[in-house]
Amino acid sequence: MKKDEKFSIKLKVKTPFGMLVAEPAKDPEYPGVWITMVDDKGNENTLALVETKDLKNGEGYIRLLAYTDPDTEDYTHELFFQGRN
Repeated sequence: MKKDEKFSIKLKVKTPFGMLVAEPAKDPEYPGVWITMVDDKGNENTLALVETKDLKNGEGYIRLLAYTDPDTEDYTHELFFQGRN
């Protein structure tokens, strides 16, 4: 896959709460996935962003940003997971 290749694929899963949608994040420095919930009326709420960062020294991390307050665009929780060693 080419580094500058753009993704337009969305994974959609029907749930009792609406459509759960996962789609690639657009920042090439932090490849990841946005997760949103779309209700039956088409209202979209961002739930999470899972992104990665590859550090040049061979290390990196995975970061999860949770958006639990639908009234703000800011994330409410941040978790870091160890990347590769």
